[in-house]
Amino acid sequence: MKKLSKRLLACLLIITMLSSNIMSSSYASTNQIQGTSEYDIEEEMNINLPEDIRGHWAEKEMTAMFEKGYFKGYEDGLSHPESYITRAQVVSMVNRLLGLSYDESMDMGDGFNDIQESDWFYDDVMLAKNNGYILGYDDMSFRPNEEMTRFEITQLLSRLLPQKEINENITFTDEAYFPSWVKVAMEKVKAFQLFTGYEDVSFRGRQSMTRGEWLAVLYRCEKDIKSVTDIEESIENEEITETENSTGTGTSNGGN
Repeated sequence: MKKLSKRLLACLLIITMLSSNIMSSSYASTNQIQGTSEYDIEEEMNINLPEDIRGHWAEKEMTAMFEKGYFKGYEDGLSHPESYITRAQVVSMVNRLLGLSYDESMDMGDGFNDIQESDWFYDDVMLAKNNGYILGYDDMSFRPNEEMTRFEITQLLSRLLPQKEINENITFTDEAYFPSWVKVAMEKVKAFQLFTGYEDVSFRGRQSMTRGEWLAVLYRCEKDIKSVTDIEESIENEEITETENSTGTGTSNGGN
């Protein structure tokens, strides 16, 4: 009888231990799933502000753009505000601001010869092309990973912004060196006072624009861009670039 009781106690102890392990495993598994879900929600709601935004001169503007989901940063969790913005990154951010998204029923037409459907930016580039605010180059390329210059950004913005009375009070010390293809676009963009220039009041249009600079500009003209109901498909007299007689209007993998 005593032996039987000991055996029963041993069995009960084993069952209790097994049950405890099963419950612990189940709890851990549930927590892991919940944790992933919470992380996904956090990422979607843009709560995790990249650390390199804090203290940056464009912190206010970048924070606002990040919280609205216009850019997500890189896989290392940073935004790299001093890195140069590329053509693919620019169109992806503009599309988010405009609320454009790809639909399989859309007829995208002919693409560019240097982008593939497997590229992370493919849908964004094609959306931008179909909405008329980027045109590509004469050789049918888009050059998604090329940096965008301040002149090119100006041209792109002129296609997105509404018409406004020209502001003749804004001038830059290097305007005499502006290429002809950007002059009309520059006059239009000046009206929105998006660029203040550098300390010497120069524009330096051939200089590539950083991510921080681009997001600051996007912040300043967000409402004006959103006020446009129809994006013009093309703007005459603004279609030739400085050196290649092309119409390009701009990073590395996924840093958008």
